[in-house]
Amino acid sequence: MIMDFERRFNEWSEIASDALDEADADRKEDKDAGPKQELDHWKARMRKLTGLSEKLRSKNCRTVYDVLT
Repeated sequence: MIMDFERRFNEWSEIASDALDEADADRKEDKDAGPKQELDHWKARMRKLTGLSEKLRSKNCRTVYDVLT
């Protein structure tokens, strides 16, 4: 069970890291963005972070975290 939880935790960590890296890569591609594009970027990033945060607060994630700690 512990090994399965470790695998899940590592998968979740990788998914979160990839999502954040993807958002940063999108921003670097458009260096001539104006204020509206900048604001849209940060709104999208906030939505991604909020979604990740909600997933991490789910009962499954908390159970995995609690068992591993």
